[in-house]
Amino acid sequence: MTYCINPDCSQRENPDNCAVCENCTTPLILQNRYRIKHPLQINKYSCKVAQKLVKYPDLLAVLGHYSSEATKQALSIYTKAGVVLVSATSTSDNLKSPFFFRTVPSDRMASHKRY
Repeated sequence: MTYCINPDCSQRENPDNCAVCENCTTPLILQNRYRIKHPLQINKYSCKVAQKLVKYPDLLAVLGHYSSEATKQALSIYTKAGVVLVSATSTSDNLKSPFFFRTVPSDRMASHKRY
């Protein structure tokens, strides 16, 4: 199963042999290499999802989670497995690991006024 990256897609699940979403035609292969195998969302199952993902022997990185809280719940699992976690939405200053990267500023950095 491959998941559509489009958050507005009403049917995100697609067979692995599809190159584009069968519902909304969004490309399913990112940078000609990556597929979303499991959607990471705000929920209480972040640890279960992380435990499932780190079992993939060729997993290098995870793109997600949708919140700082979900990231916090799963970060130790990824760190222990040596899997990089990149988040575009987790802004908490309490998220620290050599395997954690964010594409947005932390809450502390965002609160500083820049001149």
